[in-house]
Amino acid sequence: MCVIFFCVDDSKKKNILSLTVHNIINIYPNNERNREFKKYKEKKIEEKRKKQYEEEKEIIEQKKKIYEEKRKIKFEKYKVEKMKKKLIEREKYNKENIEYNYITIFNYFNYLMNNRKHYDIYFSFHDLYISPMRLYYFINMKIDEIYYLDMSRKWLSDNYVSIILQLCSCKKVKMLNLSYNKISYKSIKLFCNFFKENKFLFYLNLENNDLTNQGNIGEVINELFDVLKNNKSIKILNVANTNMKEDNAESICSMLEMNKMITDINIENNNFTFDQNYRIISYLRRNKKIWIEQAEHEKAENEKMEKEENYMHTYLMSVESSIIEIENRERRRSLNKMMYINMWKDEIREKKLKEEEIHETLEKEHEKRIKTLQRKKKKKKKK
Repeated sequence: MCVIFFCVDDSKKKNILSLTVHNIINIYPNNERNREFKKYKEKKIEEKRKKQYEEEKEIIEQKKKIYEEKRKIKFEKYKVEKMKKKLIEREKYNKENIEYNYITIFNYFNYLMNNRKHYDIYFSFHDLYISPMRLYYFINMKIDEIYYLDMSRKWLSDNYVSIILQLCSCKKVKMLNLSYNKISYKSIKLFCNFFKENKFLFYLNLENNDLTNQGNIGEVINELFDVLKNNKSIKILNVANTNMKEDNAESICSMLEMNKMITDINIENNNFTFDQNYRIISYLRRNKKIWIEQAEHEKAENEKMEKEENYMHTYLMSVESSIIEIENRERRRSLNKMMYINMWKDEIREKKLKEEEIHETLEKEHEKRIKTLQRKKKKKKKK
């Protein structure tokens, strides 16, 4: 490093010294003062950057909020439009395809009828809206029998009972479920008239229907029990949660005394006494014993009939086998005769053929002899 000396005044010396100091600071940047100054500058720069970043972040967040609000509004509008389109499509489908659905059901039942698969049809209206026109349509279907008809939990009123019972009588329904509906005491007369004529229904479920108007009109349901005294088709009855009282229990007991075909009754959540419940259970046990005895007797009779049928079948099979053996023997004999006859015919033919050949050879020899003799005679004459 070179040092330069100037000879100047005092004022000029001071300026020169300040310049030299500034230059020294710039030349030697590692001193403490310069470090602090740099730190100060860096802090200010970082603060500016932070402020800018925060401002940009706030602006971006505001833009995001505005975008999300717009997107939500658009999405809600899209949902509303989509729901409207779905509703319109459903209405169109329901209007256009009700007849098609009826036709498909009709064709399916025709298929069952033609292929003899209609004896155990389980039919439920759970997925269909029930209307009188629809029930009338099913009444007019070409079906002989429906085994199980489920109309439960459809909130059906008394206006539907007549149509349902008409369907049961036309299609020979064996099991009917009308539980959890709005059927009242007003439709009991229809059930009474139905059971006077019907001979196919053996299961009826009327659970959770107010058949006594909350216990105020319990005499009407007794008419149904009076009709069931002489009915021989019904075997299972469910009248739970129907607000019955003690008078109804007495009519049930009198019904079970007369009717020995009913083997199961559900009377839960009714206002019966302990003695009445005990009597009903005892009657049901008696009926079950009778039913078991009848079933065992029928089983024994069926076994006897099966044994007899098997014996007759074996006897007939033996007779048929003997007849077949005799026929086979006769056929064999006839075949043997035919074989011998054919053999004889063949031998006779062969003999005839041989004789004819011999005759032909003899005739030829005779002709040759005659010719030779004639030739000899001609020769003699010439001489």
